[in-house]
Amino acid sequence: MKPATEKLFELRAKLQALAERGIAGEKIAAKAKLRRLEAAVDFSKPVMRTQDIFADIRVRFSADAHLLCRLDQSELELADFVKWALEEQLKIEASHRLNGELWARVTPNDADKLGRIALGISESFRCLWFKLSKQSGIYPSDRKLFYRGLYDGMMGSKRDGLLPTRIIPKIKGTRTNKRAVAARPGVSLHPYQIALPLGESIRFSYTLDEINQQLAEAIEPKQINQPIEP
Repeated sequence: MKPATEKLFELRAKLQALAERGIAGEKIAAKAKLRRLEAAVDFSKPVMRTQDIFADIRVRFSADAHLLCRLDQSELELADFVKWALEEQLKIEASHRLNGELWARVTPNDADKLGRIALGISESFRCLWFKLSKQSGIYPSDRKLFYRGLYDGMMGSKRDGLLPTRIIPKIKGTRTNKRAVAARPGVSLHPYQIALPLGESIRFSYTLDEINQQLAEAIEPKQINQPIEP
């Protein structure tokens, strides 16, 4: 069987939807097409995406800054990563303001394009963190580490050697206000580790549903690294 391409995965998804929710003859026809497709194509391996969100984006410099998008005022940390991604990949000068607005010295038309990219990145970061933050063993202080992993995954870079140190709030019964959390090799996962492949998926236009599934698969069979008892 020939390996599945991105378009064939999309076709299978459409046929599956019709086979489940189609009406009368439409449902029957979709099931038949789906059987023929799956008999001829190997869907056992995930397809590698190549649609880079930064590819073929050419921006023109403007002496005046223009608004790209607005983020919530509480998301300045997230806005930093969005700003850095645009600056690193597109070589532009950007800034975010305390009211949550992200601006760049590009033309108005280019500002619209970059705004859509910025909002897509921010939505992915926000939603993935929301999902991870509900897991046992994850703390609010992990957010920046997780965002850093998503960012490095998007940029195609990662830390060599030791992972960044996790710092968690004081745990009841301990004597210190903060302490580093050591990972248990082979058992636990660091938030930065979890985030790296997800960041790459954001870069290559995977849907948020697909990336959420990746996150679920990464954390379900494994324990998030827990604080080591003194």
